[in-house]
Amino acid sequence: MGHYDHKEKRTLFIFILIFILLVIGIAVSAYLSYRNFEHQFRLQTEHQLSAIAKLKVSELVNWRRERLSDAEMLCQNPVFASLTQAYFEDPQDVLIQSQVQVWLNSYQIYTDYDRIQLLDTKGQTRFSSSTGLPPVSSMIASRIPEVLQSKQVTMVDFYQRDNDRRIRLSILIPIMDPKDGDQILGLAALSIDPEVYLYPFIQEWPIDSTSAETLLIRREGSEALFLNDLRFDSEAAMTLHFPLTQSEIPAVKAVLGQTGVAEGVDYRGKPVLADLRSVPDSPWFLVSKMDNVEVYAPLRTRLWQTFLLAGMAIFVAGTGLVTAWRQQRILFYRTQAEAAEALRESEKRYRVLVENMQVGVVVHGSDTSILFSNPMASHLLGLTQEQMRGKTAVDPSWCFIREDGTRAPLEEYPVNRALTSDVPISNIVLGILRPDRDGPIWVQYDAHQDREPDSTVRQIVVTFFEITDRKRAEETLQASEIRFRLAAESLTDVIYEWDLKERVDWYGDIDGMMGFPSGEFPRTLTGWAAMLHPDDKERVMAAIDDQLNRAIPYNIEYRVRNRNNEWRWWSARGAEVRDEHDEPKNWIGSISDITERKRAEDAQKEYSTRLETDVAERTRELRDAQEQLVRQERLAILGQLAGSMGHELRNPLGVISNAIYFLKISQPDADDKIKEYLNIIENETRTSDKIITDLLDFARIKSVDRQLVSVPELIHQTLNRFPVPPAIELVLNIPPDPLQILADPHHVVQVLGNLTVNACQALPATGGRLEISVALLNDMVSIAVHDNGVGISPENMNKLFEPLFTTKIKGIGLGLAVSRKLIEANGGRIEVQSEAGKGSTFTVFLPLESREQ
Repeated sequence: MGHYDHKEKRTLFIFILIFILLVIGIAVSAYLSYRNFEHQFRLQTEHQLSAIAKLKVSELVNWRRERLSDAEMLCQNPVFASLTQAYFEDPQDVLIQSQVQVWLNSYQIYTDYDRIQLLDTKGQTRFSSSTGLPPVSSMIASRIPEVLQSKQVTMVDFYQRDNDRRIRLSILIPIMDPKDGDQILGLAALSIDPEVYLYPFIQEWPIDSTSAETLLIRREGSEALFLNDLRFDSEAAMTLHFPLTQSEIPAVKAVLGQTGVAEGVDYRGKPVLADLRSVPDSPWFLVSKMDNVEVYAPLRTRLWQTFLLAGMAIFVAGTGLVTAWRQQRILFYRTQAEAAEALRESEKRYRVLVENMQVGVVVHGSDTSILFSNPMASHLLGLTQEQMRGKTAVDPSWCFIREDGTRAPLEEYPVNRALTSDVPISNIVLGILRPDRDGPIWVQYDAHQDREPDSTVRQIVVTFFEITDRKRAEETLQASEIRFRLAAESLTDVIYEWDLKERVDWYGDIDGMMGFPSGEFPRTLTGWAAMLHPDDKERVMAAIDDQLNRAIPYNIEYRVRNRNNEWRWWSARGAEVRDEHDEPKNWIGSISDITERKRAEDAQKEYSTRLETDVAERTRELRDAQEQLVRQERLAILGQLAGSMGHELRNPLGVISNAIYFLKISQPDADDKIKEYLNIIENETRTSDKIITDLLDFARIKSVDRQLVSVPELIHQTLNRFPVPPAIELVLNIPPDPLQILADPHHVVQVLGNLTVNACQALPATGGRLEISVALLNDMVSIAVHDNGVGISPENMNKLFEPLFTTKIKGIGLGLAVSRKLIEANGGRIEVQSEAGKGSTFTVFLPLESREQ
């Protein structure tokens, strides 16, 4: 009974030990899990910061290149140089002034440039896109000698203007004499307002964050100077600076040349995680940072979750162990009686079976003495029963040897190895040197311990059988395989052998090539075929069939999936091998990994495509800019001609109109043909008068006589002045409540007339539908003119309001441009919606009387 009590105490101790080990394991696993999450989270955050910083640096580089490219185009333009020379020679020439203004305006359409000045070589302002001739800043004046010396486009970095201390960047452009290329006529100064694009872009952060921001830094002597306003300091630009001795500040680290992700203390004294990098081709450094409190906030939540999960796991493990211990006590006593009876029966059967086995069996006691051995054991060992039991001496030359031929020490004998091992020993090969044999007898043995209930060793059973013939065959085969594998592994390719059924053998590091653990890449035809790309599988199988049935050479490229589910390109060769009877025996071939070559080819194709796209896009931009410049030059000429030509053209048109009116009154009974021609002349006279009116309205600034007017009355005046043809269905949607707007009625009637005439012209001659709608939107009144005509193509939508753009046979393309100009002068706007083939809607928005009052 005492023995069993000791057994129970020992079992209880083991369960407690297991519980302690489980607790330790759970705690260690929880700690490692948290540390791994912390490491991955830190890497993810660093990658996020680096990606944002890299994107911003790339955009800054592109921005600088675009600005310098604009300057180079102006610097190398002989037309502009000739205009500049002519202006310097005769600054009072109005035509030259307007042409220079057009050139400067063509650059100021880019919102980055808030002022463009034309300077002489002494730095005096000779022409400016803004009002007056403001002097240049002292910073620009200090850089002019450098430009005159280098004759190169120069960017003046961030500086504060002398008069208002506003921050600007400038580009100084030398204007070379078109006749003498080494002589500088003057300089053009493009002033850039960083508040328009640069600062908003730098301050923008692509994801939600309470502390993230981007800093633009420049080194000023022994200090790091902040170039932009900060998230927590709106007055930092060009004023906040730190000495380079404060190396814990990320901005200072960046200026001192440190790059990558680093921790530090920012300008507020807050610990931060920051990405540091320089902006190529500039004196700038970019710092993208985020407070550590925000960065590591998710880690604190994960830590509490880890504690909770670990506690639950320990509780579950403890409950399970208690239940298992109780079940073990019940089973222990039940199996004791059953085991004793079964043991007696098995020992009888065991002895009869063992003595007749063709396998050697030796049973040792716990002290390694031999208790039993069968006849086959004596035959294989070459020892008698007396010698095995130590009753008769054994020849000293008898011993066990290892597979390498060296003598095995006593501790490697089967019984000694089993005695010192906690697990059964199996499939161990040893040689037996016997004095009666020339060579060793090779045996393969297994050994296991038979333990008492208290786990002490009761006996050790060793079984072994002869493998001498198999060992010799294996040695021969291994030597051959070693020679073949060494030859295969010396190549960069992998050799394979297919038995023409299912088995495939690979010679070479196929597992390493495809990212698999050793021996796990498929060794069957079905497994290999499953790794093929779906688009390549049919083609590869067809090539194999061509080789087998039609002797067509097998040389093919295809894709194979590796262990990471990535597609690798293979170049495969192979052919069937026939035996002495010319029957197919197997297939031998080789494969090469050509993925990198394929990637290089794809990258070259992608680069060529991208380059063609970039060239086409740039060409289109230059063409658009050229068209806009030509249009502006035409407008300048038309503006000069409009005032002088308008009066001379309107006088004869008035005479023609009066003559038509007189003819209609004096000949009321004229035949239909005469009336038809009089109407044609009258319509063409009105069209000509409208063209002259549009030209004059666009070329001059009309005074605005704003007054309270009724919207329905304006619409009726428009329809009376511009009647809709009878074939067109006119629909009016006007609210019953009288709406009044504060606007110039002549302007509104002219604009609505233009839109009504355009809508009628868009409808077919057989008729259509014209709808005029009025609606109230907040403090604005909208007047929409809709037709179901041909509509406007998408490529023309962006050009509708450009002067001189028209798709009509008649007219010069100023109607919509004048309309927008008049509506904007009255505090409103025009919008358009159209779909080709379905019609167009032009909507005029004008302010209610209350907003202006």
